[in-house]
Amino acid sequence: MEKVCIYRNEAEIARQVSWCKTVNERLQKVADALANIEIIPTIEKLQSLYESDDLTALIDESCNAQNIGGLPRRVKSLVIEDAEKAVTSIKEKAASLIKTEGRRIDWEFYQVNDGKIIIDPSYVQSIERANSIYIDSEPRQAVYDKWLAMEKAIKEFNEAVKNAPKENSIYESIAKVNPEISSVYDANFLMGISTHNHFSLAMLDDDGMPTLKAQNFTYIK
Repeated sequence: MEKVCIYRNEAEIARQVSWCKTVNERLQKVADALANIEIIPTIEKLQSLYESDDLTALIDESCNAQNIGGLPRRVKSLVIEDAEKAVTSIKEKAASLIKTEGRRIDWEFYQVNDGKIIIDPSYVQSIERANSIYIDSEPRQAVYDKWLAMEKAIKEFNEAVKNAPKENSIYESIAKVNPEISSVYDANFLMGISTHNHFSLAMLDDDGMPTLKAQNFTYIK
C-alpha cells in the first residue's frame, strides 16, 4: 500500500529542524575548541564532554599529541596542567552552549566529517515522519476512500447547481420596485451546499449532516 500524507505539522517540523541546526552550530564550536588543543573531535567525545565528568581520556589525548614523553618532569607537569585547564574550560563551554531547554539531543543523527559537524539527512526525514499523518493502513484507507467519494459528490453537486438554469423572475420583479434589494435573493448566487445562513440548496446542520433546503428549488427552472 502506497502511503499518502494527508497532514503535516509544518510549524512543529520547522521548530524541531531549527533546534537540530542550532545544536549543530553549537557542537561545531565545541569541536573547533577541541581541535585547537590537538584533540580530534568525534561525536562520542562531544557527548562525553556533555554527559560525563571524566575528562581523563581527552586530557591524555591532548598531552600525547604534544609528544610530552621525552620532556623533563617539570615541563611535562606544566603541559598536563595546561591540558587539564583547557579541557575543563571546553567542558564548561559545552555546558553553556548546549542547553537542551528540556529537549533531548539525538546524538546518533550527528556526524563529524573532517572536523565539520553535519546532520544526517535521515534526521530531518524522521522529524517530518513523526509530525505527519499518513493513510498507511486498510482501515484508514477505507475511511479516506469514503471521504474522497463524498468530496467528489459535493463538488459535482455544487457544479450542477451552479450550471442549472435559474428561475429569477421573483428577484427581478422585486428589484424593479426596490433596486437596493440584496443580491442574496438573486438566483444566480444560489450555492449548492453550504453552512447555515447562506443562500443554498442544501446545508450542513449542527451535527454535520447535509440537509436539503427544498424550498430553494423554486429558483431552478
